Amino acid sequence: YFVTGVLARVLQKVTGIDELFVAARYAQTVWMFLAWWGLFFVLKRIGVPRLVRASIATAIVLTPLALGSFATINPDAAQIGVTCALVIATFEWIDRPARSNIALIALCAFVGLLIDRSNIMGVGLVALFLCIEGLRNSRRSCIVLGAVLGLASLAWVGGSTIVHEVAISRSTQVLDMPTEAEVAAQHVAPEIQKAPPTAQQLWTNFT
Repeated sequence: YFVTGVLARVLQKVTGIDELFVAARYAQTVWMFLAWWGLFFVLKRIGVPRLVRASIATAIVLTPLALGSFATINPDAAQIGVTCALVIATFEWIDRPARSNIALIALCAFVGLLIDRSNIMGVGLVALFLCIEGLRNSRRSCIVLGAVLGLASLAWVGGSTIVHEVAISRSTQVLDMPTEAEVAAQHVAPEIQKAPPTAQQLWTNFT
């Protein structure tokens, strides 16, 4: 939501759209384009002709499930776009193993996990692909990068899950504390018992 909000504000400045909500809806097309480009790029890698891969990528992006994510403001659309960017960065590194491409892989993976911890599935598949690619072509660097990416992602998700559970348990303890009204009722209750039956009935109805 934060990244979509930033994109929406930029879009407001450029286009003059008044409503932030409307601008955010239009900003979803950024994630949609990244998803389309990621699919197009992967299909190109496996030798699919240009017209065919463009048609396949368009058909997948326009499926009701995917289009529903892109048509509303939700983390799923950003998650799809960032994961596709991660796939593109991974293939770029395989072709040109530069440090800048490694930094881009790390950035895409980190942003994807920040959006939603369930994105560990997408990052994990990319890490597995790197390991398999390294074993298949005897590239030690691929295996190392895949292992580091997978282990770092697991550590991040595990650590954030623990922090989340601790925060939830603490908030539950806070919610279990008596409210000011409950504390006041505890002090008033003994006095009500001494009151006439009519007053006791009124207090019962009130509480």
